[in-house]
Amino acid sequence: MDYGLNNAKKVDTVGFVRMPGFKEYGVEHNYMIALISACMRLSANKAKPCNFFLSAHVMERQIFSPEGKLVTTKQRLISGGQALAEKILAQFKEVWHFEDESSIEVGKPKTYKVYTQTLGENIASTDLPIPKEFDITNSWLYDKFSEAMNKK
Repeated sequence: MDYGLNNAKKVDTVGFVRMPGFKEYGVEHNYMIALISACMRLSANKAKPCNFFLSAHVMERQIFSPEGKLVTTKQRLISGGQALAEKILAQFKEVWHFEDESSIEVGKPKTYKVYTQTLGENIASTDLPIPKEFDITNSWLYDKFSEAMNKK
């Protein structure tokens, strides 16, 4: 990648990721772009197909009026910046939302679910013939995913 930000002969790197300037500036963004590009190339290889899972965390931000009233709640992906989060969502056809649900019964353990379609504010989508929701409590995600794909 050539960022065109300086003409210096020495190019700084962090690991294998080229840096556009000051040491550590933008490393998360550049690393994630390089990682996503590499994974997209791997998943596009028809001769040796593979599955790639990228995990990201959603953070909620509450916005209050000057009087202290809650106006709205916004969600965003925690990543190397807002621009990168938008690129992540745009690059993948499969965007799933993971959620844990606590029981109102005392002593009953949490359940863990995966949603493949948008539910309320939680963004999710799929092009695959899998259920819009499945339970992964006490299971491996890949096992449940493979099971759902084999039912098609």
